[in-house]
Amino acid sequence: MVPIVSPFHPLSSEQIEMLKETIQQMVREHDEFLSSAAIEPPEQRVPFAPEPIERHADPLDHASEITSGDTRSGYRVRVSLERDRLARALSRLERTPQAFGQCATCAGNIPFERLFIIPYAQKCVTCKSSSQ
Repeated sequence: MVPIVSPFHPLSSEQIEMLKETIQQMVREHDEFLSSAAIEPPEQRVPFAPEPIERHADPLDHASEITSGDTRSGYRVRVSLERDRLARALSRLERTPQAFGQCATCAGNIPFERLFIIPYAQKCVTCKSSSQ
């Protein structure tokens, strides 16, 4: 099924300025998180050690601690990836503001509300839904 294409109408200058400020703030917040999040030194442990680590009486406590560390580092990676997406969106917005908000698939409008929530969105809701 071919999506219905609405003619592209560029965002207003007020919307562009609002998006620019919002994206800049989001990038700053991501940078602050990434610079302040403690980078924990690698533990002196051997994965899959044949004997339980002495500092934990219960091996499940140790497994829980390892998983917690993995979760924190995974979150840092996700924040870093989102920060990069936001920076690329800001670059696109500054480079070609008249085309920002145009769907990469159907060339229709990406609603301002969607861009405000997901500034790096490159597809309208219809095209994004049909590609999933």
